[in-house]
Amino acid sequence: MKKINLLLILLFVLSTLNAQRNPLDEILVYFSSGVIQSISFEKDKVVKTAKISSDSLKNDLRKIGIHESMLHIAIPSFEKKDTLTILDDNTKLTQIDMTKLFRVELDEDMPKDLIISKLIKLPYVLWAESNSTIVSCATTPNDEFFQDEQWNLKNSTTPGADIHATDAWDIYKGNPNNIIAIVDFGLDSHDDRTTPFP
Repeated sequence: MKKINLLLILLFVLSTLNAQRNPLDEILVYFSSGVIQSISFEKDKVVKTAKISSDSLKNDLRKIGIHESMLHIAIPSFEKKDTLTILDDNTKLTQIDMTKLFRVELDEDMPKDLIISKLIKLPYVLWAESNSTIVSCATTPNDEFFQDEQWNLKNSTTPGADIHATDAWDIYKGNPNNIIAIVDFGLDSHDDRTTPFP
């Protein structure tokens, strides 16, 4: 009986590992129309699923080998209202409607490049591309004092006791026309007489 229980647990763990999604087996598709987010409620929780709203698109996707069950919302937290932000001075900032971006989970034997080329030809598809694993930039300055003396930018002795500059540089590297000033009201009391001047 113990062997059977152990076997069942092992099978459950293996099936869970196999069920994890692999971004390398996915295609990101931005549909201009034909696919919508369907919203339902389960136990007071909002559940969003992808639904093909066009019979024509459903037939075209079926010919490629894509069924509705293979479509998933790429960014579930994004809402239609997030496409417009109005600043205090009434400036309007708009961004692309990411509610139209979906992930297509492919079976391992499906030729990804061929499917992408067929998707791009559909009138409902604005763009399609291969998904990938998350990557990050590694921007570090060539300043010789960066590692040893500029602990406020990256503190390797006390992690978290810095301004996370390297993370920020991966997002924005700055502009040489920007002028910055550092205003510091802190005091570090010490006796200058103990340190001889050069």
